[in-house]
Formats: sequence, C-alpha cells, structure tokens
Amino acid sequence: MRNCLVVCATKQRSACEVAAHIANELRLRDVAVDLECSSDISDIGDYDAVIIGARLCHGRWKRSTKRFLRQHREKLLARDVALFIPAPCAAGEKAYNRSWKRLIRMMRRIEWLNPVRIELFSDRELPGEISCCPQGEQSKIAQWCRSLTASMGMSDRQTPNQPGIT
Repeated sequence: MRNCLVVCATKQRSACEVAAHIANELRLRDVAVDLECSSDISDIGDYDAVIIGARLCHGRWKRSTKRFLRQHREKLLARDVALFIPAPCAAGEKAYNRSWKRLIRMMRRIEWLNPVRIELFSDRELPGEISCCPQGEQSKIAQWCRSLTASMGMSDRQTPNQPGIT
C-alpha cells in the first residue's frame, strides 16, 4: 500500500467536496490517504504520491496553487503526481472544452510538472441543484481513481486497466 496526499489548492467548498470524493474512493482501494488544504502543508516528504486539485480562475492558476507548486517543486518532481481541476462542466460541452483549453495553456507554463493523470470534474450541478459534486461525476471520479491506482501502483488489490485522460 502506498501513502498518498490529496491536496485541495482552493478553499471553495465545491472543489474541496470533489477532493473529498477522490480521497474516499482511494481509501476504498486500500490506499492510505490524507486530505489537506495546500496552505496547511509544510512538507510532502512522507508521501509516495500527490494528487492536486486546483481551480483555474479566468484561465489562470490561483495564487495558492502557484505557491504550493513553487514551494514543493523539488519533491513533486520525485513523486507520482496527478492533477484534477474542478470546473463548471455541467454547464455544457462548450464550457467543458473551454476549461480543457485553459488547462492545456496553464500546463505549458509549468512544463516541469508531468502529471500521471489529469482530469476535469464538474464541481456543481446545473442551476438550482443542491449538491456540489453531481451524481454523474461521482462515478467518473470512481473510474478515474481506479485507473490512477493502477497507473501509480498504489494498491495491492488487482484493478482492471481503465483508459484515463492524460
């Protein structure tokens, strides 16, 4: 079993709820997981893998995300890293594609970071809904975590190979 840190690099409730779903899914797959806010982390030395949840705001990383990446750059280079972006994807395909384009642009700015997996998750239902993590996204999170544990070798449990977005 590997030791994994799920980092929520934003304090927005909806994004942290997505991070919590990811942490719970990994625990179901026998992965030791800690879930922390990026501002509360002083060292990532004890973790084998780091999963970072970072929101894009107008096509840019938030300051807290940039600070976390800068502070932990050397140690992130020595670990498996995955990245998820909470985005308003429930608004439709156009918003989803726009979010992907923004993410690709941002990844070009931090070429040193080479995540094993990257994914966009919708962090809110359509207007008028209560949950911050839509039911459909929960199954997408489960599938992503399954492929993530397989690609990072984070569990002794046999998991089927799942296609993942890289």
